[in-house]
Amino acid sequence: MTLSQRLPVWLLAGLLAIGSVACSGSETETTDDATDAADASDATDAADASDAADASDPSTTNDCTDTGFSASGENSASAQDGFWRLAIPSSDGSAYISVESYTSTQYNGPSTPGTYELGGNYQDCGLCVLVRSGCTDLRDCSTVYYADVGTVNIKTLSTQIGGTVELDLDGVVLTEVTIDSDTFVSTPVANAKTWCVSGEGYSGTFVDTDAPDLSGATAPDSPEVACVAAGNGAGVGANLVDFTMTNCNGEAVNMHSLACSENVDAVWFVASADWCGPCHAYADQAKARLDNANQAGVALVEVIGQDLSYGPATLETCKSYADQHNLDYSQVFFDPNWQTLFSNVWAYPTVGGMMAYPWIGIAKGENLEYVYSSQFNAADYPGDTYRGETVLNELAGVPGPVEGDNTTDG
Repeated sequence: MTLSQRLPVWLLAGLLAIGSVACSGSETETTDDATDAADASDATDAADASDAADASDPSTTNDCTDTGFSASGENSASAQDGFWRLAIPSSDGSAYISVESYTSTQYNGPSTPGTYELGGNYQDCGLCVLVRSGCTDLRDCSTVYYADVGTVNIKTLSTQIGGTVELDLDGVVLTEVTIDSDTFVSTPVANAKTWCVSGEGYSGTFVDTDAPDLSGATAPDSPEVACVAAGNGAGVGANLVDFTMTNCNGEAVNMHSLACSENVDAVWFVASADWCGPCHAYADQAKARLDNANQAGVALVEVIGQDLSYGPATLETCKSYADQHNLDYSQVFFDPNWQTLFSNVWAYPTVGGMMAYPWIGIAKGENLEYVYSSQFNAADYPGDTYRGETVLNELAGVPGPVEGDNTTDG
């Protein structure tokens, strides 16, 4: 992309200047016909100027399905090598604008302030503007729009942590598309809807994208000693609410029925997917732990969120996953895209929105106090980074020897 000034703006300025000179000439005696001709000329100039004004803003010449964007004001900016992004959520959480700059030499996206034209395909754009809509809490969006018309005026850009980006979208027209997950080619859909955004300004502060997102990590100063039916937060340190998920037997199970008992030492949440190789390996480790007699107090809640094709998990996905690892159907649950689990247990995704699977969360059995998240606490347990083995050992006892292991302490 290169710095540019849109031709229609200059054209409009020129037309207005001509009209001004014509109106400010020296006084001369004119006939009625001459006056009429001058009036007609003025009218023509005004019409031309109006046409130029329309041409200068593509959003005014398109019959867009949607226009404008009601932003929440809680924008976020992130950057990494060769890339920066400003995400602008809508006030109702149903959509967001993503302004993306790919600054490597391959794409040559902007890394300095300036006015940049949009165009081309998402596959090779240096500066790209998308709208994702039909979202649920800014996730699982059903519709994607890509901007191939308009300009982005970047007024301020400093991508280090704590720096800011400030920009305007002008005459931006986005078309409903599909984006190939392998090639990133954007293709307009049949009878595509369009979305126009013009004259809107947005800004954000750059944050560490690898840091955990704490926005949903609510918790009291001190947890209650017993379970709290309504819960008192979703972050580490909170007594989790009594939420319900469905296991592979098709049974709706509320979490307090698994915990809130002296017989349960720990509730072991594992978020997995059928497409995830490390999840399958971890499921075998989970089975090995549960087979130890001194782990009877551990209640496994293996939650399958997606199938082999990254689609929402179903009862069939649940049964297949359990069968592959000889897990009891009562211990494995299906939760499409982990909506229920992560709505009630804050997973601590990164600020950049990244999640690593399998995700592990551990709560005390006696009061369902959330005590461990693999994306938040792993660094506190370097000996078993990411798996939470030390926490489970502390709550339920050290696992006994595996079959065939005759070693003894001392």
